Amino acid sequence: MGWGTFIAGRVLRQPRAKTNWADELSEAQKILAKRQVVFESEVLNEINRLKAEGKEVDINIVKADMRKLRKAYKGLGPTLEIQVLRKAQQKTIAGEEVNYAQIEREILDAYKPFPWGKAMKWLFLPHFPLGKMILKRIQRNKESKDS
Repeated sequence: MGWGTFIAGRVLRQPRAKTNWADELSEAQKILAKRQVVFESEVLNEINRLKAEGKEVDINIVKADMRKLRKAYKGLGPTLEIQVLRKAQQKTIAGEEVNYAQIEREILDAYKPFPWGKAMKWLFLPHFPLGKMILKRIQRNKESKDS
């Protein structure tokens, strides 16, 4: 590509539309507000469900449970539906009544995210006693060589 092609490309290209940061910020605020409304309505539905079962309700506990459920939904993703169907098949074979909402709730309550912190800790040797021991030995060897 020569200079002529470069200059022609700069001259003939379509100008980019100017972005208005205020509009983008207001749109982002609207999206966040909409998400908050959806979350609060989910909390309200959960409170109504718990009241119908005759259980005591603490709003902070319910909100924490709903946050946990959202994380479980996100973590399970499309495999949630597959797990629900497999459990429903097992219940159907056993001759039990199948309630998809109840099965989904059981799976979501039993969800435990993968402990990435523990699994990846081996990469950071200083956090382990063995790693600390190795580092101390290396430092002692350097000190003995220096003296």
